[in-house]
Amino acid sequence: DGRKSEIEFITDTQAADLDALLDEVSANKVAFLDYFKIGRIEELPEKAYNQAVTMVEAKRKKAR
Repeated sequence: DGRKSEIEFITDTQAADLDALLDEVSANKVAFLDYFKIGRIEELPEKAYNQAVTMVEAKRKKAR
């Protein structure tokens, strides 16, 4: 059908940045992984990265 069926995952750098951001806001990583239905941060689809960062940033703003 010509469509690309392989999922592109976030880069190692994006995964490290996201992990650090989750630590910074004391996020529940298990809940985060469950929300995105992944087993580890590196398995986050690239197309979901901006959504994930926005969610964590919103948590940071609430904490202030």
